[in-house]
Amino acid sequence: MRSYLKFLSRNKMYTAIEAAGLIVSLAFVVIIACYTWQQFSTAREAVDHQRIYALSGGQEYLSAWPGEL
Repeated sequence: MRSYLKFLSRNKMYTAIEAAGLIVSLAFVVIIACYTWQQFSTAREAVDHQRIYALSGGQEYLSAWPGEL
């Protein structure tokens, strides 16, 4: 670890590129996590959210509520 820190202190451009890459990757992780959380929590806001089902047939995605055709 000590040799890696010495390497980073000598190579400032490499350190900046690595830090920028880490920041961008963490930003995308946060964005994807927020999107996923929002998609899973959307159904809870609907009336009778326990009765909402998602049907999937192949590549198409359908939403269905019991009692409606």
